[in-house]
Amino acid sequence: MGSIAIIGAGVAGLAAGRVLVRSGHTVRVFEKSRGLGGRVATRRVAGFAIDHGAQVFKAPAPEFQALVAEIDGAQTIAQPVWTFTSEGQIGPGDSAQAAEASWTWPGGINALARHLASGLVVQRETTITALHQAETDYELVDASGQRSGPFAVVLLTPPAPQTAAILAASSIDPTVQAQLLAALAPARYRPCLSLAFAYAHRPVPPWYALLNLDRRHPIA
Repeated sequence: MGSIAIIGAGVAGLAAGRVLVRSGHTVRVFEKSRGLGGRVATRRVAGFAIDHGAQVFKAPAPEFQALVAEIDGAQTIAQPVWTFTSEGQIGPGDSAQAAEASWTWPGGINALARHLASGLVVQRETTITALHQAETDYELVDASGQRSGPFAVVLLTPPAPQTAAILAASSIDPTVQAQLLAALAPARYRPCLSLAFAYAHRPVPPWYALLNLDRRHPIA
């Protein structure tokens, strides 16, 4: 197999690249932003490390537990997740789920993304807008019109609407293009607004997170 292009340096793209490189393949990852990890994102503001996407990881599988153990500084979170209602009532929630171990890194959860990216060739700030298929290979077209390739295989890992936009603008086999777009069409994403608050003193509640299960609270 020739070289492989991966579009997107989120956890899916980085994990796939890690496996492929360890299997002996030549891989190049293209990422539209400056950062790595997608929703596994950390921003530093006024001395605070703010995880504004995912805040924790659960590691029920031995393979993921082994991966977490490779990264210095990984910590479990001792407090459980509790729930709250639309009236603001707070309770312990599901005891089984609350007991599941969660992992994070004090310096930011993007430590996981940085670890997954080690050993990978990642081309950042490159927005891929379309694929161009030759007889047996593909070229990638970016927002500036520049082409990269050829690649024997292209793996697209962005969210479904973004992947669909790339495929719709691509010159690839029409039958395959129609099948992929039809498969992606049902996927919908709701916008999420994250608010971060800095406290002068560390709060000491018996939980580390609250979830609103009835979806009727204004901040749910």
